[in-house]
Amino acid sequence: MRRVVLCVTAVLLVIVGAVLWQYQTRSPLAVIWAGSDLQGEGRDGVVLSELLSVVKHSGYHSVDEALFLGDYSSAYDTEKSAEGLQIVSRRIGDALGLGPDEILFLQGNHDPEDTPGLDAGGVHEREDYIVYMIHEGDFPSFSDEDNAYITEETAAKLDAYLQMCIDTHERRPIFVMTHVPLHMNWREDNRYAKWLVDVLNEAGDAGLNLIVLYAHNHSDDYDRYLGGSCVYLAPGDDLLVPDPTAAYGELRYTTERLSFTYLNAGYVGFTATKEEGEARTCTVFAVYRDRVEVTRFDTDGIHDLKKRGK
Repeated sequence: MRRVVLCVTAVLLVIVGAVLWQYQTRSPLAVIWAGSDLQGEGRDGVVLSELLSVVKHSGYHSVDEALFLGDYSSAYDTEKSAEGLQIVSRRIGDALGLGPDEILFLQGNHDPEDTPGLDAGGVHEREDYIVYMIHEGDFPSFSDEDNAYITEETAAKLDAYLQMCIDTHERRPIFVMTHVPLHMNWREDNRYAKWLVDVLNEAGDAGLNLIVLYAHNHSDDYDRYLGGSCVYLAPGDDLLVPDPTAAYGELRYTTERLSFTYLNAGYVGFTATKEEGEARTCTVFAVYRDRVEVTRFDTDGIHDLKKRGK
């Protein structure tokens, strides 16, 4: 009888283990929403609400956190940015049921650093993932030799944290939020991006799962060669990165093989990116034990992660 009980117990444990494994691999541990740039005709948040409604009706009834990558107004005014930030907060709260403490607000180049509601830069650790915020003030647009030290210090801080993650064998995905992009474009306002790319590539090569989101380039065809309003690059893809030694107007760059995922969060205000099929979008990340699934949405439903560059 004891042997029978032991055998039955063992079988039950195997069944329970199999059920738990299926649940863990089929059900996400966390769901994260992301978007950026509440400007232009979308500054009232109506398009943002449409995007959030599509996400919710696509099966994402429970979202754990939202990431917004800056530019709550185009006015370079603290009060206007604060008003836009509150619009974002209310629209996300109404649609997804998230409070202000469940939304991370990044500073954009149009947002003064004293804008109320911006979250602290740097590390925000969660149970199943990590977010690392790089405010525009820590990676300034239109960097030059006079303020290059700011990006240098930011890269050093990011490197120190990621090295710690490597040393502790971190397995949670790490989402890096930066308003200013890392890739080469004729806007030429991210001159020292390579310092950040080198840090991220080294950490990715060491085994960290890094997902880098950017914003900012929605108002012209700066990114048309990458896909304009919808850009997505996977580890192993090549990224053109500004040469930090180049003078303005030279448009010199290096080609870097990526060890991290790189995409725009999704422009929710307006786009003028001039590629065929440009769209206002947002992204959703479903974090599983063994992977992160990325889905881009427009106001009609699921959208291509990347448009063809031209």
